[in-house]
Amino acid sequence: MKSFDECPGNLELVLGTCWLSRFELSRLAPGSTVLTDRVAGTPFELRYNGERIADAETALIAYAEDARVAARIVSLESSALPAPEPVRGADLAGLLPVTVVLGGAAARLSDLAGLGPMSLIELGIAARAEGGAWRCAASLRVAGIEAGSGTAAVSGENMALIVESVSPALLSPPFASSPFDLTGRVLEPGQTARPVKRYDFSKPDCFTRRQIDSAAALHEAALHSLSVLAPQAASGLRVSLVDQLNFTEFLESLPSGTSVLAAPATGPSRPAVRPEDRPERLFFAAVPLSAAYPADAAAAAVRDSLDRPVGGPVFLSGPLLDAEEGAVLAALRDAWRRLGGVQPRGGSRLAREKDLAAALRSFAPYAGEWEMVILVEFASEAGTALRVVYPLRTLEGVLAALDS
Repeated sequence: MKSFDECPGNLELVLGTCWLSRFELSRLAPGSTVLTDRVAGTPFELRYNGERIADAETALIAYAEDARVAARIVSLESSALPAPEPVRGADLAGLLPVTVVLGGAAARLSDLAGLGPMSLIELGIAARAEGGAWRCAASLRVAGIEAGSGTAAVSGENMALIVESVSPALLSPPFASSPFDLTGRVLEPGQTARPVKRYDFSKPDCFTRRQIDSAAALHEAALHSLSVLAPQAASGLRVSLVDQLNFTEFLESLPSGTSVLAAPATGPSRPAVRPEDRPERLFFAAVPLSAAYPADAAAAAVRDSLDRPVGGPVFLSGPLLDAEEGAVLAALRDAWRRLGGVQPRGGSRLAREKDLAAALRSFAPYAGEWEMVILVEFASEAGTALRVVYPLRTLEGVLAALDS
């Protein structure tokens, strides 16, 4: 008889959940979009046999012509309250629970022993290249039953699924004859009132819309301070863009030779995970690995991430910085004073090398190529005057304040 630890189970990465009416399910078609309750920028759920065991973020593992989306454990405690159930009326099957699953693999309980925050889990979730982005398929389950598939997406603040195929069973009674009822969680094919974009796993959302809006307001305040410190330089300036992207995209946007200031902003005083809190196991592969990405390479990548301190620089570039570096840094410090934690000051100047790979190597001590950042741009009629970039680890200590 097998021990309890050796009993088989299923480990899955869940994009999000919601409730849909039988009427909405009967009308699902290729091109429909299902909006989950998960807010973009918050971790996904790692589930074992359908039960949540951890919060996890995605990590893109790309090698040669192939790529996979792995799960990196963020926390064993849930970081968000579960969404309240909608009013379901008197019919037990009037509304049905829906789960969007990125993928999963068989695992035993003993396979999970020793895994903890920052551990990387390979589940064999394939990613495909599409227009310079990495997309991932997902499956649609209704009350635990496979009901369709599609592509992971995001719409507004909601993680979503763009439906590409639907089980014929959804179109048969009792679904087709179900009472008219709407939850607002399904967008019809071709609906344009609410934009939907396919999710790019090479730049996964790490910041919520509220955090980005707070960053925008904070830099409006910085612009006000700059107008006092350097009125002539600030004349005609506006905050033209606040968005998230990965660090490679930021470097790609800079012309060759651009001077970038790496301004120390938060003290790199501790590792991301304290030695006593580090997981016993750094990596677990529930599926066979590619020869191009062996387990020891995956474990080394996790170890590097664990060893890299929280905190770091803010990156700045543009003609306004060249003309008024002191005033720009003072204005940013003044705006951040309310939240604390981020106080950029003079640092090292780096030149954006012509070759992108060489540029990434020169910036490697400061930020990783896939690291997500918040980009803030100030512009005038003459064009972009200043770019300010905040890596995720630089902002880690103030994310809760930005979300409040």
